[in-house]
Amino acid sequence: MIEDEIKNNLRAKVCSMVWYYSKAEYADVVGFYENRTDNKALFDDLRLESRRNVSRTARIVVEAHIAEKPQGEKLKIRDLCRMMSVHDLADCLNELFKIHSSMMCSHRMIAGFHERRLAGCRKLLPKLPQQEQLKSGTAFHQMMKSLMTEERRALWSLLQIKTGAVLSGASERVAELSIPELFEVLALCSKYIQLGEEFSGVPASEYFVAEK
Repeated sequence: MIEDEIKNNLRAKVCSMVWYYSKAEYADVVGFYENRTDNKALFDDLRLESRRNVSRTARIVVEAHIAEKPQGEKLKIRDLCRMMSVHDLADCLNELFKIHSSMMCSHRMIAGFHERRLAGCRKLLPKLPQQEQLKSGTAFHQMMKSLMTEERRALWSLLQIKTGAVLSGASERVAELSIPELFEVLALCSKYIQLGEEFSGVPASEYFVAEK
């Protein structure tokens, strides 16, 4: 019973880390995963929760801007956006981009955490006995830093796909936007693309306008 409670608490912390980084809470999470036999488990859990959150939050944000919620069949995000007033598009994108920005920031902070821990381990390494060197955590933090850095491209692609779904659903009624509304949408998208490209190191792709 206590073990289940610990696991549930840990899972909740991992889930929150993907969009709101806390150094103290993440240190607790790392302490649990660091000495496990399957030391790649932390990265796998973070990646899983990131992908779940991207899909979940996109749906929540869009549904919050729909006056009459759909009943019965679960619609795709693109189809949900067709039920939203096109005049709410800028507000919807603004909220969605804030969440995506938070996720990218948290991702960077997690990678930075492991980079700092790795540097600390390397400084201590020469002073430790050979047996203790194997337990120093150097390999774990090196692996996490590398995997989190590599994952940036995949995360950026997924964020673009969900954003593309929102834009695709609203695209049929873009002509209904006023000039100020259209400029606001374009400015939001431009800033978002710049942020994502800086985060991932790769340009925005066709996913940004993909129909999903």
